[in-house]
Formats: sequence, structure tokens, C-alpha cells
Amino acid sequence: MHNKLLIILVSVFSIILLNCKGDRGPTGPDGVQGPPGSNDKQIRIAFPSGITTFDTTWETLETAFALFSFNVDNYVGVDSVIFSVVTTMNNEQDTCFVQLFNLTDNLPIESSYIWSNNYESVRIMSGNIFNELPNKEIDLTIRIHGSIGEYPNIVFASTPYLILYRN
Repeated sequence: MHNKLLIILVSVFSIILLNCKGDRGPTGPDGVQGPPGSNDKQIRIAFPSGITTFDTTWETLETAFALFSFNVDNYVGVDSVIFSVVTTMNNEQDTCFVQLFNLTDNLPIESSYIWSNNYESVRIMSGNIFNELPNKEIDLTIRIHGSIGEYPNIVFASTPYLILYRN
């Protein structure tokens, strides 16, 4: 009796589970729908490190700290990308300039160019750089320079992020 009941219950649950369609996430570049919960409106990608310099020419964050094989197309539904970083300087006459840099093609991401002359730590953000990012895998890093360029006048760029928004 118990075996028949168990078989009936398993059969009923199997039929229910097979007929459940469930919520699925958006379709990825491989044509497969993602799991539920993949509809985040905002995704934050942190760079592994910040950068500092006292130079007036571009200093690029080491390759070891780049975002390797970044491809904006891998983030389904993303239509906006913002570059964000905290800048600090130890001389209130200095200015800190920061920009994303495509190591793969050896090109700056021009519209990511941001700066601050605020002596205190402040988070600054670019406009939408989505249309300037190539539709392929790239190694992406940041670069920095100051306006004074004499030691001990140092500029800092810390906690850099890419913030991706879905429509």
C-alpha cells in the first residue's frame, strides 16, 4: 500500500514540475535564457586596484589589475555604462584626471575622461560610455595624471567601478 501511494505521489509531483514553466531571465548571447533573478537593473564591476601618481603624463594601472576579457555584450539588456572613481590629492592646487583605457587596442575610452580638483576624497562619474565600448572582449584598465607633477604632489584614484544599467 505504501509503495503504491509513493508511486502516485511521485507521479503527481513529476507532472506538476514538468508543467511548471517558471520565471526565466533574459536570453544571453548564446541564445539560452538565464535563471530567475538575472534581471538586475544595476551591476557594479570593481577594478581590483586603484592607482596613484605624481606625474603630469598618463600613468596606466598595471595589466595585472585590469578587467580581463571584458565584453559589454555579455551583459544582456545593458544599455548604459558609467565609470566611477574616488579621487584624492594631497595639494589643494592639484587636479586629478582619470580615464578608462582599452589595453587590447591601446586606445583610451575618450568619453570616460573625468577629473576633480576637490582636495577631499570625492566620487566622480562619467556620462554614459556604452556606445564607446567595443563589442568584443578587451582588457580594460584605468589611467591617471595630475596637473602639478612634482613630488610630493600626489593624486590618487581609488575604488574604480563600472556601473552597468539595464533598461
